[in-house]
Amino acid sequence: MSLDPDTQQPVVLAGSGYEARRKRPLVYVYDIPHKMSSWYNVMKIDRGLPWVFWERLAGSGALTANGDEADWFYIPIKLRSTTDGYKLQEAVAYVREKWPWFDKYGGNRHFVLHSGDTGRGEVTGAIREDATLANITWLHHWGLTQDYPSSGWRKAHRVGKDVVVPIYFGAKQGHAFVPMSGLHPLAPRIPRSGTFLFSGRICGDHSLPDPEKPWPHCATNRSHGYSQGARQWVHFHHSQRPGYKIVVSNKEYPVDLLNYKWCLAPSGGGHGHRQALVAVMGCLPVVVSDLVMQPFEPEMDWSAFSLRVEQKDVPTMHKVIAAVDDEKYEEMQDALRCAAQHIIFSTMSGAFMQEDGKWDAFEFTLEILRMQQTYPGLHPSKYAETDEQYRNFLNCGDPDGMAAYGRKLRGAQLAKYPTAPSLSDDPEDPMDWRDVYKSSMNGLKKLLELHRLPPDGEEPEPPLPLCSMSLWDQEQVRCIKMGHRERVHHPYIPGGATRPPQADAEAPEQQAPGHTVPTPGICSHECYDVSTCNEELGGRCDCPKTLSGKDCNFTSDCSVSLDPDTQQPVVLAGSGYEARRKRPLVYVYDIPHKMSSWHNVMRSDRGLAWVLWQRLLGSGALTADGDEADWFYIPVKLRSTSDGYNLKDAVKYIRSHWPWFDRYGGNRHFVLHSGDTGRGEVTGAIREDATLANITWLHHWGLTQDYPSSGWRKAHRVGKDVVVPIYLGVRKSAGLLPMSGLHPLAPRIPRSGTFLFSGRICGDHSLPDPEKPWPHCATNRSPGYSQGARQLVHFHHSQRPGYKVIVRNIEYQVDLLNYRWCLAPSGGGHGHRQVLVAAMGCLPVVVSDLVMQPFEPEMDWSAFSLRVEQKDVPTMHKVIAAVDDEKYEEMQDALRCAAQHMIFSTMSGAFMQEDGKWDAFEFTLEILRMQQTFPGLHPSKYAETDEQYRNFLNCGDPDGMAAYGRKLRAAQLAKYPTAPSLSDDPEDPMDWRDVYKKATAGFKKLLDFHRLPPDGEDPEPPLPLCSMSLWDQEQVRCIKPGHRERPRNPFSPGGAACMMLTDLAECSRLWG
Repeated sequence: MSLDPDTQQPVVLAGSGYEARRKRPLVYVYDIPHKMSSWYNVMKIDRGLPWVFWERLAGSGALTANGDEADWFYIPIKLRSTTDGYKLQEAVAYVREKWPWFDKYGGNRHFVLHSGDTGRGEVTGAIREDATLANITWLHHWGLTQDYPSSGWRKAHRVGKDVVVPIYFGAKQGHAFVPMSGLHPLAPRIPRSGTFLFSGRICGDHSLPDPEKPWPHCATNRSHGYSQGARQWVHFHHSQRPGYKIVVSNKEYPVDLLNYKWCLAPSGGGHGHRQALVAVMGCLPVVVSDLVMQPFEPEMDWSAFSLRVEQKDVPTMHKVIAAVDDEKYEEMQDALRCAAQHIIFSTMSGAFMQEDGKWDAFEFTLEILRMQQTYPGLHPSKYAETDEQYRNFLNCGDPDGMAAYGRKLRGAQLAKYPTAPSLSDDPEDPMDWRDVYKSSMNGLKKLLELHRLPPDGEEPEPPLPLCSMSLWDQEQVRCIKMGHRERVHHPYIPGGATRPPQADAEAPEQQAPGHTVPTPGICSHECYDVSTCNEELGGRCDCPKTLSGKDCNFTSDCSVSLDPDTQQPVVLAGSGYEARRKRPLVYVYDIPHKMSSWHNVMRSDRGLAWVLWQRLLGSGALTADGDEADWFYIPVKLRSTSDGYNLKDAVKYIRSHWPWFDRYGGNRHFVLHSGDTGRGEVTGAIREDATLANITWLHHWGLTQDYPSSGWRKAHRVGKDVVVPIYLGVRKSAGLLPMSGLHPLAPRIPRSGTFLFSGRICGDHSLPDPEKPWPHCATNRSPGYSQGARQLVHFHHSQRPGYKVIVRNIEYQVDLLNYRWCLAPSGGGHGHRQVLVAAMGCLPVVVSDLVMQPFEPEMDWSAFSLRVEQKDVPTMHKVIAAVDDEKYEEMQDALRCAAQHMIFSTMSGAFMQEDGKWDAFEFTLEILRMQQTFPGLHPSKYAETDEQYRNFLNCGDPDGMAAYGRKLRAAQLAKYPTAPSLSDDPEDPMDWRDVYKKATAGFKKLLDFHRLPPDGEDPEPPLPLCSMSLWDQEQVRCIKPGHRERPRNPFSPGGAACMMLTDLAECSRLWG
């Protein structure tokens, strides 16, 4: 939501044409503070329904920005554990203070969603009994209607007030089963032969039950109330019964769910998930869960498709099951074809039986809320007989009931698919269950993949009304093909799995703009087979936590697997991937996840380690053959002091598994440290360890000697280590780099300011006082911050005309385009302004004694910057004034090449319409090549020694960096004879005074208004590399074709150079 600029009223998806749907109810979502709702790490959430529901409200059109027209109000507070209940009190207090509707309705027509094991019963009595909260409706997974002392459970569910909603089957729950549902029209049509099934934990103490022991037959009596004792009780009486399979571990479970007629649906440590899972798989549930309402019960009659057995009747449960004859069983199976749709959020996850999602769990929830509002006090079991619309929904649109719907659906499916695909290699000899069990020993999923392709001569499946999650369907109709992305821990996508608007005039489907573009395929097929492709984290393949290295068969990004014939490692098996011709080639060690990728990357504040790892693959520089590799990357996490010990462990592991570290004595091996002081940040024991001495460190900090006044230790070894630029992404300079002054469409107004710095100045975080004598900060704490350079520059120059040296600066975006020189100091270690100001087109003034800058001395910084020693800061203005206009212009031209070297544009996107050929990633590899080719050569000599390096350094121009920049500027002027006017009147272009005035409301808004092509002009044609720049039109920007900058870890598989490619082996190769 945002405020309409004209009416100042809230609107949903501004500018998209969004309209709330006609079907009621409409829901208003309170904008409560982030700390109560969304401002927590969603990647750690094990149950994603709150996010699924919230996203789907907008996608369905049920979201409204007008509380006065809303029927219900959602308080989107995080409710997962006991203590979260107190946040509800705080949230309601906030809501009552800000909006009128809670008090207007006395808390009625307001709902929350609790995803914990025991729902409303999980919060404290003080919350449940709070009169202010009493009328709130709870959507939860637990329907216990009375206290259950033997299990320690408290009453949670109030029939008619609360709603028991199904769990969301996504990446963590049921993802290995639901895609193989037996209700799918292409599932095996072999009659179910097994009678009764349960597979899972039985004993509360986690022991294995002993059928030879008398009751209780678990190892101990601990947690005897687990599942109300039902699982243990059923096992005790029926585990030895013919046709009954009641086990703890079961590798045949996916096939069993297709073969058995009845499945136990018990509770667990609270709500269970099997009630929904077994139903969706086509196995009729046998509910043994006293006093507990099941999902959408009593709003939906579970007796139509399940059996309920009280615990006292468990010993004779087999007789209850046997009493259901074949005709009755068939009728219940038909009813299940409707009921199962009600208990899956298919509009969010995708279809599991080719359904259209019209009757899914999300819509059922809203339908129940409509009934509560329309018929307050009516018992939910009476809803169907009272309201025709509800009855129509409950019966999936069939006036004759759920079973009639299922019977007709089954007939339609048989007409559409007269025969199901044979799972046999011989279509003339279809499988029976014995064959299926035998053939699926290596996994039913692999068996399905072999047989779900259309037979020769048959047409592929046409698009379905809802993209499919099912493995029975062909790949082209599945959500993962169309852009849907199942993500670890929170498997949802904005708006849901629905594609174009559905032809339902009563409830039109809404599409959230900006989220419907297909996203490239991320991991290899092998990853999807054996692991979880964590696409939200840029395509990381998460093998099980207990496995790593060769036990998991894949590198941590799952790009490498063993060739089944040669048993040799290959990259992106089956894709045709070949390493590029240009050297070096890099081998990445598959070290245990706990050392590399098995940490929460969403909490990583510096993403370069991931950028580099991803780009090695996309660039073709990755090899799976260590014997042909030039360099070896040890992808250990190095961010803080203690991480140095991880490096020691990683090297020990590497030496025990591969020969190359010892073969090269640690040379030709590199690591990447993203901390403030790089190699100087780890302990002396690590820096001085002889085994690690020859490893090359890529880091951001080039301090070449100890610097005692700042407490810094020597970090950088010239010729051995490489100072690499930081990665400018979402967290660093996201509001600045896309407006680079080096872009050919940036303002062509001559820079008028002389010198700029904006940022922290005093080590103690105080504001410097220009009226005070030195030192002019509030205290003398942390005097070594930035080596004291920022404070010294401010003291001597903050009052100088044309100099702007301040802490806070709302005009910073414009200043970076207007000022000629910008201070590039260090900070609490490395700074980021060296790279940022250069990329913005402001020439750096480096005041950072003994500190090498990014790619220095491999690149001569004097070509495009000034270096001022701290002792010369008082006269710095004279050094700047000594640069005449001709020299300044030459340095600006050189900067057009140098700036490309300092940005990872093949990963993030172009900032000045460059092609990425000379970017920071490629420069890093070029320096590694030189270290290998000319060991011991001082980096300042690289350009005069090696023609290929010299060509790279000068961006391909034989006459040097400045010549390159001069020619580039001329080419840009020829392409764009005039830059877009930022003025409303093209005949009266802006000067800086106008720009500053207009930009006070936000410079980005000003650009948004003026970057569209003028009437009559054609849109910008595709660029060689998708753009991150706000100067470019939207259709050439990375965000348009699918690139998505993500909070804290802004990278995508293979990089921006791989946009829109489902196969990373097809990424554009800049170097062949």
